[in-house]
Amino acid sequence: LDLSDNNITGFVNYNETMKLATRLTKLKLLDLSWNENLGNNIVSIGSEFASLKYLGLADTGLTGQIHLHDIEAMENLEVLDLSDNNITGFVNYNETMKLATRLTKLKLLDLSWN
Repeated sequence: LDLSDNNITGFVNYNETMKLATRLTKLKLLDLSWNENLGNNIVSIGSEFASLKYLGLADTGLTGQIHLHDIEAMENLEVLDLSDNNITGFVNYNETMKLATRLTKLKLLDLSWN
């Protein structure tokens, strides 16, 4: 599902968005890149997509330190693109290391231009 570069600024009803997400059980690709004003809450949507292989969140307005615990459930993830944001780090070192051991299929983590 490629929703990149559509000037999406958020979700009108976050709870309804999450309900929809639980129905997309076979989704392999979700690209929200270049929607510059989604912000840090967008990372939490990842917890509903266990089947994803690609999650694109480049230039989505991620700022500061971010939580990665919601991405932990995405065991099939091969590519996580967090590039071109303003990420300064990750909230919890132990959380980040736990993520690294859980995402055994991850081939690319793009943090460039942060």
